[in-house]
Amino acid sequence: ITGPGEPPEQVQRGQGKTTLLLKLYYEIKRDKQLKKTLIPLIFNEEQYHIYTLYDLWVYTAEKLQEENPVFAGLEKTIGQLADSPDLEMQAFNTLVRALQKKKKTLVLLIDNIGPLFDKFSRKEQQRFREVLIACRYIRLIGASAVVAEFTYDYAKPFFELFRVISLDGLNRQDTVTLLLKLGEHYREESIRRITGEEPGRVEALRRLTGGVPRTMVLLFEIFIDHENGKAFQDLEVILDRVTPLYKHRMDDLSPQQQKIVDTIALNWDAVSTGEIAQKTRMESKAVSSHLKILEKSHLIHKIGTGTRNY
Repeated sequence: ITGPGEPPEQVQRGQGKTTLLLKLYYEIKRDKQLKKTLIPLIFNEEQYHIYTLYDLWVYTAEKLQEENPVFAGLEKTIGQLADSPDLEMQAFNTLVRALQKKKKTLVLLIDNIGPLFDKFSRKEQQRFREVLIACRYIRLIGASAVVAEFTYDYAKPFFELFRVISLDGLNRQDTVTLLLKLGEHYREESIRRITGEEPGRVEALRRLTGGVPRTMVLLFEIFIDHENGKAFQDLEVILDRVTPLYKHRMDDLSPQQQKIVDTIALNWDAVSTGEIAQKTRMESKAVSSHLKILEKSHLIHKIGTGTRNY
């Protein structure tokens, strides 16, 4: 689960990847047919204790025990293999035998999957690819803020192994639906008046914030606190609240890229590569190179013009 767009672009944080994984987890547990054979395991976004493929199997066994008592003792059994020469293989086989015995299939729901895979050695990545292809007792659904390099680089072990589903921002109707549902949940009737009488206020902010669900929730809170506010006042409050969430994205850029993004932002309207080069006093080739990286990181949008000058 990543996106939006073609690789290797980056999705906005707060787009709903983690929420969707949780939704899958609870729907599998709720569905009478699926839960007969499937056991979903939800992994948190940060997995600092998983460094090798063996660590993954140990943690999977631990989560499996918590999810279903019939697997009690499985982690201890795998832990006793510590001195085995082929530790990872032995741990995997022990896990699969337990699943076979109970006729269950695991669905691993892993958030922020890219950094986890990056910890594995190339040999472990190749091994994990074989597992996902050949073993019907292990299924994987992962979420990532970026379309990870291993999914589109033919030299990587996971090349074209995963089906990529992109998450885009909410459209106008989705935004109104979300705000109204939040109003129902929190019993705030004023949101119905705002969406009905001031649709332009809602739409202006939806466009400026990219329709990110997390920001839409902030927008609901701001509308309730400032029922008679204006779009620009709302925007200022949003910026104050989301600065801690997004500031690091600018801080992580090189000085040249920071300068380019700042130039584009302060120009307000779309701006050409030549204009950026002139304002930043950088060479056009250098600007073009940085723009490609920034577009892939989903920090800027490229708009086609029918010519080579976007």
